[in-house]
Amino acid sequence: MLRIVVLKITFYFLCYVLTLCCAAPPDVAKEPSEINANLDARMVLFQDCGSIYDILELSITGCVQTPCKLQLGALVAVNAEFNDYGEDVHVLKHDAYWVLNAVNTKASVTPQACDGKSCPFRGDEGLAFTANLYINMTLPALRGTLFWEVYNESEERVMCYKVPISLMVP
Repeated sequence: MLRIVVLKITFYFLCYVLTLCCAAPPDVAKEPSEINANLDARMVLFQDCGSIYDILELSITGCVQTPCKLQLGALVAVNAEFNDYGEDVHVLKHDAYWVLNAVNTKASVTPQACDGKSCPFRGDEGLAFTANLYINMTLPALRGTLFWEVYNESEERVMCYKVPISLMVP
């Protein structure tokens, strides 16, 4: 009798493990407040925090895992591709912060705004922008969050996302 119980428990455990390993991942990227689960090698795992535009893809130079390991003193490119739903946006203003131990520190982003001449540009799936992010050497080497907001020419917040980060000493 004990042997049958052990075999049944083993069988159910193996079925559970196979279900976890072989089940298709849920498509949570379509839910605006959920974490983007498309783990394409070019994409960064992010959490949308109230975007009006649909963020189709987000990438940060050198970020291949979560949290993004970023070296202090580095300059990295942040690329975002998005759908503006035909609003024909011409100006995007960036406002980014490091959130480390519940303290917000302004991030250095260039250009601070794109004026429509070279940004936003047409990407593979929609409109896109690229901005450079300097990781200041005065920041502490901690885990935290990169909080990024993007505003249009009417000062309306159109994109907002959070990226888990880990700042590293070079």
